[in-house]
Amino acid sequence: MISANQTTTKAGRFSVSDNTGEKSYTVTISDLTEDDTGTYWCGVVTSYISLITQVQLHVTDWRDVKQINVTGQVGETARFTCKYPDDNKSNEKFFCKGDSPLICEDKLRTTLQNEVVYEGRFSLRDNPRISVFTVYIKELRPEDSGTYWCGSDRRWRPADYTRCILSVGQWINSLHQWWLVGGDIGGRAHCEGWTGTEVRYSSIHSIPAIRMSRSSYFSTSALLCFPCCTPAVTMELHCSYVVRQCK
Repeated sequence: MISANQTTTKAGRFSVSDNTGEKSYTVTISDLTEDDTGTYWCGVVTSYISLITQVQLHVTDWRDVKQINVTGQVGETARFTCKYPDDNKSNEKFFCKGDSPLICEDKLRTTLQNEVVYEGRFSLRDNPRISVFTVYIKELRPEDSGTYWCGSDRRWRPADYTRCILSVGQWINSLHQWWLVGGDIGGRAHCEGWTGTEVRYSSIHSIPAIRMSRSSYFSTSALLCFPCCTPAVTMELHCSYVVRQCK
């Protein structure tokens, strides 16, 4: 029990703030745990009357809510498939962003069924036959990364929500280079790499860049044949490749 006869009183995680102007007071419990669930009583005691109010507190652990993780790249489209309880078929469906469903910002909401609803880059379609609604975010941006919530009821029950974690990456080009090959005049030298890499060669004579796309592994060779050289001279072929990586 905590009691107060001044403006603000604290006792551990509990505090009472009295607002005499509005003839009310506020009780705050910080760092809630599931053990705080239960029945509480608010009371005002005067010399001639006692006013008692019963308060029911239910603490929900949102860490146990079902979760889906989606990864996408800048410019792509992300998809979230959100299952909801069958008894929520006729409820409003919504998709919001924020660390907690209690304070998240709505990105999209609708009561329509079997129709696509758009809001900017966001779209939502509810399929009540299978109790699922699907959300798309197109033209992804880095700032789209974060925590989202699919919801089918505003009563803050974990069963009515799905936590959606979106990670948006950005492709960058990184250049890797190695000096691998030497060969005799009239012989051949080669570079090796992986499918999808852009390979460039350089030596005394320039060799056009090529991109390999079919086989999963390739070995490309360049003929080492230069004027005014003797068979005893060894030339070096410089090979480099460009790989797209996710940042």
